[in-house]
Amino acid sequence: MSRLKKALYTALVVGSLYGCKDSIVGVLHPRISQTATLENFVDIGYNANLENISQATRKMLRNDSLINTKTISGPSYSEIIRNMPKGNYSFVLGNDTTKIEVPNYLPTVDFSGLQAKLNGRDSLSAVLPNPIDKNPEDNPVPYIFARSLDGKTQVSLNGSNLLIKSNKDSLGFYQIELEFGSQKGGLGKAIFNGMIIRNNFNITSCGEITSPGNYFLQNDLNGTNSCLNIHDTHEVYVDCLGKKITANNPLSGNSVINITNVNKFSLLNCTINPINVPSNQIPDNLYVLNSFYGTITNNTFIGYAPVRIQGSSNLQLSSNNFIKSFYQQDSSNNNIIENNRFDSDFHGAGLIILNKGFGNTIKRNFADGHGNFDDGIIIQSESSDTISENTLQNFWDCGIESTGLIRNTIITNNTIKKALYCGIGGWYWNSMQGNTYSRNRVDSSGTLFTFARRYALLPGESFVYFTDNTFTDNVLTNVNNMRGYATDIEMSQSSFGEVDRSKFVARNNIFSNNDFGTGPGPYIEPRSSIIDGGGNKCGPPSLSQLTSPLVCHNP
Repeated sequence: MSRLKKALYTALVVGSLYGCKDSIVGVLHPRISQTATLENFVDIGYNANLENISQATRKMLRNDSLINTKTISGPSYSEIIRNMPKGNYSFVLGNDTTKIEVPNYLPTVDFSGLQAKLNGRDSLSAVLPNPIDKNPEDNPVPYIFARSLDGKTQVSLNGSNLLIKSNKDSLGFYQIELEFGSQKGGLGKAIFNGMIIRNNFNITSCGEITSPGNYFLQNDLNGTNSCLNIHDTHEVYVDCLGKKITANNPLSGNSVINITNVNKFSLLNCTINPINVPSNQIPDNLYVLNSFYGTITNNTFIGYAPVRIQGSSNLQLSSNNFIKSFYQQDSSNNNIIENNRFDSDFHGAGLIILNKGFGNTIKRNFADGHGNFDDGIIIQSESSDTISENTLQNFWDCGIESTGLIRNTIITNNTIKKALYCGIGGWYWNSMQGNTYSRNRVDSSGTLFTFARRYALLPGESFVYFTDNTFTDNVLTNVNNMRGYATDIEMSQSSFGEVDRSKFVARNNIFSNNDFGTGPGPYIEPRSSIIDGGGNKCGPPSLSQLTSPLVCHNP
């Protein structure tokens, strides 16, 4: 064998022994990847993988300024970096850079449970709860000022001490606006709701309430089919003082408590439960019809019986406990559903359902469907809603599902876990205009987003829209691969051809800084409707789209 042949042969043997395909001398090239996700609002979950290299130096920057350097060891490395100040963070590891933002959150405060009742012209001194900012560096949060929104009270503020005095001849609900925070940390506002009363009544049995006043339960109540009927009045304040209200043998259409044609009301501290319900009957725990400016606070609703709101607006439903119960409202506007807990192992459509309203807010609720309820939240033909900071888990279908035309709605900062089919989606009569989907975290679900169109045009509907929507900073982890795509959006045609393609209007949908997870996709049609805002992370292209519709980085 010649010297040249012998040298080549030796090099090839060495290369094959080291598993090298890239060079004749067997050099293995290092491969580095990393991810950063936002957890618990201000913690950063960091993961890195090192191949063909044992260690690497990581640089961590905040707002382009170096914070620290750290040597990490492979092949895999994980850590939680806790309580990070707001800012834009970059992690530089070898030639790989990943970025994440810790937002500047606005401070919030919870007034539920705070004494707010004024008798006649008496004054009330209240120690306000401390506002809280999710950014640790912005705490403590001071109160700045307070003012009456309706002229019924005189208010003064000293630190967290609020002094309220009712004005002459004032009666019923009053509202005080408080502002808190700082220019650096952001300013928050909240409404303190109370009632000025002159008439006190004790309730000892089921019956009707038709006059203004302050009503206190003296004992548990039990009625047949229903119990309390509050109607055709104003300024009614009912405090159950922890007592129970039940209705025996109720049918569908019956309600334990009925509130009809009431302007300004409160229902507090009640445990409400239909009992001995006949099979195939679904009565209501609470039914509110054509009533306005009410608060429903600190109640417990038990059993497969909804709280149902119809044609009623400017309500606040807060700090209630739904045990196997659920919430549904129709044709109702500017309602706030916040800080409630939903826990049900029954099979049903959704634990929170909104239909044909606008300006509603669903925030900071916890909902667990135990794998039986289809969805956590359903919005149907709604506009200008806000769905934020909810924790939704264990649903057979989706965490949040929309049907019909949804317009100018913000869905942000929600945490969705183990929603089998999708994190956020919609397909029944689905149409989407001007919505924002941002900073949602979806884990152990079929997709991050699933949107399509099923069924023909509705009466009065001329087109199907997928226009002017924004998808930014959303994250999918641990995709379950049920759908085959990490995100599946098909808004160029209806699922079974029910709507002619010419009736689809799709344009100007922005996708930026989303992490679509490791599954195939995203699949998005039509491609012409997409504006790529950059910073997206994706798995391999789907089988249906051999190239990704977005410029993607590996997650």
